[in-house]
Amino acid sequence: MKPLRVLMKRIREKSFRKRLLLSMFVLSIVPLVVIGGIFSILTRNTIRKQYAEFHASTLTTIDRYVSIILNNLERSCRLVLSNDALQSIMSDDHGINWSNIIQLGNAVPAVLYDNPDILDIYLIGNDGSTYICGRNHNAYIVQLDPDALAEMEWYQNALSANGQKVFCDGNAVTGEMDSSISCCKLLKSLDLPVGGTQKTIGTLVIRIQKETLFSCLSQTESSEAYCVYDEKGELAYLKGDESLLDALDEITWVGDTGESYAYAGSRILNSELKWTIVNIISMNQLLGGRLRLVDMVLYLTLLMSVVISLVFLLLERSLYRPLKELESSIVEATMPLNDSQSPQLHAFGDDEIGKIGRKFNEMLLRIHTLNQKIVAQSVRQKEAELRDLQAKINPHFLYNTLDCIYWNACMNDDREVARMILSLSKTMRNSFNQGKNLTTVGREFQNLKDYLYLMECRHKGMLHYEINLDPAMENYTILNLLLQPFVENSILHGLETKTDKGMLVVSGCLVGKEMVFVIQDDGIGMDQERLNQPGYGISNVRKRLELFYEDRHSLDIRSEPGKGTVVELRIGPKEDGTWERLS
Repeated sequence: MKPLRVLMKRIREKSFRKRLLLSMFVLSIVPLVVIGGIFSILTRNTIRKQYAEFHASTLTTIDRYVSIILNNLERSCRLVLSNDALQSIMSDDHGINWSNIIQLGNAVPAVLYDNPDILDIYLIGNDGSTYICGRNHNAYIVQLDPDALAEMEWYQNALSANGQKVFCDGNAVTGEMDSSISCCKLLKSLDLPVGGTQKTIGTLVIRIQKETLFSCLSQTESSEAYCVYDEKGELAYLKGDESLLDALDEITWVGDTGESYAYAGSRILNSELKWTIVNIISMNQLLGGRLRLVDMVLYLTLLMSVVISLVFLLLERSLYRPLKELESSIVEATMPLNDSQSPQLHAFGDDEIGKIGRKFNEMLLRIHTLNQKIVAQSVRQKEAELRDLQAKINPHFLYNTLDCIYWNACMNDDREVARMILSLSKTMRNSFNQGKNLTTVGREFQNLKDYLYLMECRHKGMLHYEINLDPAMENYTILNLLLQPFVENSILHGLETKTDKGMLVVSGCLVGKEMVFVIQDDGIGMDQERLNQPGYGISNVRKRLELFYEDRHSLDIRSEPGKGTVVELRIGPKEDGTWERLS
């Protein structure tokens, strides 16, 4: 501690401050220059490495995407090959003709519309008869010259592949070099092979758009391009800067360790298509903005060395006083307070320490408020326990009396009175609930049924009710007697004064993770002024909800004079997604 006090004393001396500032400035220059130089050298190599890793991953993803589309195309080929009607037509010596176009129309378009990437499907018989079905035109039949067909390069490649797919650029059948790719495949008979060799019954050609196949190619820089080359090395597709095609001899390929050129490139061979996907980017585009970042870092570090020197002098002045004030506030907070006292709050500035001090003041007020709530809640809990004990005084006497009345009614064959006594007994037992605060939703709704039965008997056909409960939430927990006050209010204030029959609907369901309860009546309703002045029962329910569920509930009461009242209660689970358990 003594060396630190000596240092702080010398800092307060102006001459020492000047020497300290000069020393900090000089000591900052040398390491910053060295760091800047090393940073400039490493940046180029790091960016090259990042480019290699990024585009290697990108091209692998592109390759997988292309392979997925081609695998879907293979599945379409298999659907055509395995169709019995097509097998029969292609194997027939008469070949494809207008007499079987309906059979073809029932099979081929299904394959076409099952795969949205397909443009056209060509079924070519051995005699040159061809069925053409396209997405943008009607199906038709043409006759090709079988001798000319046999001389076509794609047809010879398909023969050499012996049933495997081969691809060619453009429309293989017409020879047009358009924006499509043709997948060519010999069709083999599914009949048992004769002499160990399956019979060739025709050729299948499916065309897809290049833009669909290579839709995942997207340039990230202005001087960047994606090129696709076929098996002959000819350009089949280009996306991006076309001028980069002239720079193929000046590319440093990923993985090469030789001379560095003005362009960087990466490539991958698709195993399905047998075509090569190439990415090319200008090194100036790749490095230009990053090298400017090196200069900016150097300038910023020089500026920071000056700022640090000034900040060092200000810290001694700005830190000590707020820290001392914060320390005093913390010490005072540890002192015990009387019930009538409030915590003493200190004023703090707008700096970082001041923010900490203000947050500390907020914490003190929150703790003081919570303590008051805990004390008030403890008092209310003791009062509730006392009322609960008073309510439990000899309840068995009441149950036994109701039981005797019930059996007397049964013996006198008065079923309506017996059922009323039974419903009243159940209602009273549920209201006591063995002194427990919680019950299940199923029990709560059963209690409502018993209560509403009594009300229905009392009002002699003037009250109708309907109770709907989602079975999935019967075993969920809820506060005991939570819904009955709303039902009672609907009957007493909404339906009893109504001149004609009234309807009450009580429902409960799960919406997401929340329990939603709705009590709706078509009674006389109420205006906004009366809505804002709830009675004792509703106020009591609101307090119970706030004390038990806190911010996990919402209660909405809507009513219009002459149109009835709707009560909607929503209760959510605890933070961990669980509900309270019955004790």
